[in-house]
Amino acid sequence: MDVGKINIVLTGPESTAKSSIAKYLAEKFEGNYIPEFARVFLEKRQGVYDQNVLADLWKLHLENQQELINPNGLNILDTDLENYMIWFQHKYGNVPQDLLEAFQNQSNNLYLLMYPDTPWAKDTLRENPRNRLELFVEYKSLLDRYNLRYLVIKGVGEERRRNANQALSTFLNL
Repeated sequence: MDVGKINIVLTGPESTAKSSIAKYLAEKFEGNYIPEFARVFLEKRQGVYDQNVLADLWKLHLENQQELINPNGLNILDTDLENYMIWFQHKYGNVPQDLLEAFQNQSNNLYLLMYPDTPWAKDTLRENPRNRLELFVEYKSLLDRYNLRYLVIKGVGEERRRNANQALSTFLNL
């Protein structure tokens, strides 16, 4: 697929199958999978972070992403800066100005916003088992506020994969 750089971001609340759907889409469409940097980083720290760590984390995310992005193809990103914006706002009540500016300068083509209709899967890094719908609304509001193109993906298991596949196929005109 020689289409130039296309970035598709899977986003939304915790435990909504972002990672598994991102991997699936990257394989299905022969794209470049970009894993969730925060997960990799925080697993090494046993999940311990504070506002200062989070302020460094989003910058490290961008550095990592720049190294992994294919400038001439399809990139499937397991979250991006919108995740850090929601995280900061929800956890600390503010968003750093430099993060806001970086978010506004992104060049993502489409967001697949995962609806929280999947069962909660507990793990040591997840913090929000009871307010996933509230967080979904925050993600949707953020994408709307910045007039970013997104599609909501619903369903469980194979249905969710089919819905994500159809959304991306339609976007790519396949």
